[in-house]
Amino acid sequence: MRDRDLGERTFSHGTSITTQLSTLLKNVTMHARQRGYEEKKIGRRHITSNLQWHRNVGIIDFMQIAGHRSRIGEMMLRKSVSERLKSPEGLSYSEFSYQLIQAMDYWHLFSNLGVRLQIGGSDQWGNITAGCDLINKMVNEAAWIDDQPTPSLIKSITKPYGLTVPLLTTQSGEKFSKSTGAGNIWISPNKTPPFALYQYLLNRPDEVMEQWLKYFTLLPLPEIAEIINQQKESPEKRPAQKKLAYEMISLLHGAAIANKCIETTTIFFGSDEPGSAEQRRLKLQAGLDKSDIKGVSPRPFWEPVLAESIMGLPLEKALVAGGVSPSNSQARTLLKSGAVSIGPHLRQIKLADEKIILTPEDLIDENILLIKVGKNKLHIIRLQTPESMKVALEEKEDPEWAMDPSREAKPDPKTPGQKKSIRRREKKATAQARLAAKVAAKRTARNLEQEKIRAEGQLLGEQEHDFTNLLQKALDREEAKALRQRGAGKVIADQVKFEGLELDRKPKSS
Repeated sequence: MRDRDLGERTFSHGTSITTQLSTLLKNVTMHARQRGYEEKKIGRRHITSNLQWHRNVGIIDFMQIAGHRSRIGEMMLRKSVSERLKSPEGLSYSEFSYQLIQAMDYWHLFSNLGVRLQIGGSDQWGNITAGCDLINKMVNEAAWIDDQPTPSLIKSITKPYGLTVPLLTTQSGEKFSKSTGAGNIWISPNKTPPFALYQYLLNRPDEVMEQWLKYFTLLPLPEIAEIINQQKESPEKRPAQKKLAYEMISLLHGAAIANKCIETTTIFFGSDEPGSAEQRRLKLQAGLDKSDIKGVSPRPFWEPVLAESIMGLPLEKALVAGGVSPSNSQARTLLKSGAVSIGPHLRQIKLADEKIILTPEDLIDENILLIKVGKNKLHIIRLQTPESMKVALEEKEDPEWAMDPSREAKPDPKTPGQKKSIRRREKKATAQARLAAKVAAKRTARNLEQEKIRAEGQLLGEQEHDFTNLLQKALDREEAKALRQRGAGKVIADQVKFEGLELDRKPKSS
């Protein structure tokens, strides 16, 4: 990257990460106090960026400090290097040198801030030990230490340490990572909504509960043991999953949001807690509103769909457009199973041979369609006009930008990748608009045909209205307003023919 791009990216990403870590450490400190941890053992925090010192280190300085103190043989034996060398992609020199850059980080933190322990995932073992080796060599070579009365004592006191923790893996053994796709779970609420993370934790298998409670909570070990015993006695109540989900959301996002997740889960999926069933019944009877939907996920995470492409049409089309089902046939099978509930009252759909038509009564606040599938899946569709679709797609693609209260209009694309992304979004919006127009045109033509059939029972001279009134009657149906806004009414009028008589804007006199 150029220096300017590197600085901008470091600032934007660094600010986000700093905010996340500050919030996390603040919540951890509060929980530690509440659980009786000694205040003096909590320590202090300092968040910094290695760009601050690497920017001022030249290649000669880097070679003098880290270059001649490192051995190629040791670097080649490290797992992070050996595995990449065997891969088809190979290993670039910059990637090979990464362990030395991280070693320089540890040396800087050690010599300037007194850091003596570096913690990382188990895949960071080679990089951490590279830092320990560099620090030991720098300390042993320091001439001033040998001049002190107790040089051996000073060297033993100033030893660096490394600590690695096991990586989370799926049941198949694949690690959770943004690169592997095994599970993209983010601390940032702009990437993973708290409710989505809460549901994810709530549905983890029993086998990992004891391990995850020890990893991710500050609960005392005796309390964790008691929770696991309750889990074994009543696994259907999921006490361990509930405790894990609440504790993690509290640490990451605060107790208020954790309580909101519990409340929202009770409304949508029910609960075995006393009184929760009646609370859910009353809420659904009154109807859900936009605030309840926001408790599930913020607006950028809702699926944008053109209103004209699903309103007044069979419900399976909404399931396909919203990404709930990949095809109409699978959506219809899902509807027939009775696993789908929609609308502000979560009306259960029991589809027989007739088709269920999506109506305005199924919407929340006139433009939100809520779809619940099974026991624990929610989908939110936000209906769009052709004019608002472009902005909605931008929000969907970049939730962090959409949720930034100080956001400004996105700058014009600069790189080929950005331009390609813009073209792809515009192509998608255009295709959806064309589909909606095609569906609306077919619907209008069908209405006109029905009017024609009803008029065929009368003689032409006995009709009380001319073809202009006939057309107007058809266009006054539900879709007339949307069609006139796009100017589609004129196009259809110019093309309609009745019994060989062409209908123009000014009908010919008989």
